[in-house]
Amino acid sequence: LRIYRGRQERVGRQMLEVEGFINGIGDPEMRLIFEMRFIEGRKLREIAGEVNLELSTISVKISRFLKCQTNQKNP
Repeated sequence: LRIYRGRQERVGRQMLEVEGFINGIGDPEMRLIFEMRFIEGRKLREIAGEVNLELSTISVKISRFLKCQTNQKNP
């Protein structure tokens, strides 16, 4: 039970970090895409239909954004 509670606490902290990261995204469309993907757990196909973009475009947008964020942290 103690291990389970510890896991719950870690997941809760990680979820707050994810939400904080997403809330800090300035581009409203990108923020929406990240919310749907990483908070709501939607599939890329669902997101593409919702924001009227091609499936591949959603995937590329997410990849490029994350790569850009990583490059900013590691100059």
